[in-house]
Amino acid sequence: EEKKHEAKVLLQNEHIACEFGGHTDRAADCDWAVVSPGVPSDIPLLQTLQMRKIPVYSEVEIASWWIPAPIVAITGSNGKTTTTTLIGEIFKHAGCMTVVAGNIGTPLSDCVENSIKPDGVAVVEVSSFQAEGFETFHPRVGVMLNLSPDHLDRYSGVEAYYAAKKNMIKNQTASDVLVVNQDDVTLMQLIGDSKAQRWAFSLQSIPENGAYVEND
Repeated sequence: EEKKHEAKVLLQNEHIACEFGGHTDRAADCDWAVVSPGVPSDIPLLQTLQMRKIPVYSEVEIASWWIPAPIVAITGSNGKTTTTTLIGEIFKHAGCMTVVAGNIGTPLSDCVENSIKPDGVAVVEVSSFQAEGFETFHPRVGVMLNLSPDHLDRYSGVEAYYAAKKNMIKNQTASDVLVVNQDDVTLMQLIGDSKAQRWAFSLQSIPENGAYVEND
């Protein structure tokens, strides 16, 4: 409550209109909106924005506009945080200026203030909720670990959940890299039309490009 009060005072001192504890239709009078990942997409306010064709972005999308460093983005139904942390440590030990942010706990927008340089790297954990609000988000490397039915209280079905996950890599080009779990059949079908260079990992077979386990 104290933090909320401080934020309210700060906004009011800057003469920025604000509402707390809920939103009226006044909040729909905007050029675009940024939505917290915990807010369901079917609330009346967001439906009003959709009807008015007002863009709705996630915080990660907005922050990425001001990140000059290449982004390594990680998503999946399981193992995201562990993998994100590990990748961040690898870059740090390699002597690279590294920020680790996103769904892992630190907002990516916090890293904009830290002025990461173009020769650094931003390692970003991405949830399906965050990926829903992606428009131009463009990871130099995308990592998709696995897919399994999840958050079905939020989505109309498993296909909608998987589509949100895929949104993370929709802007990748042939000069980008996509790392995928070759053993996940559903995932491999989902990313079949990706233009990115594909690197796979597997416990069951030898990928054309990538890493695998053989004889334990």
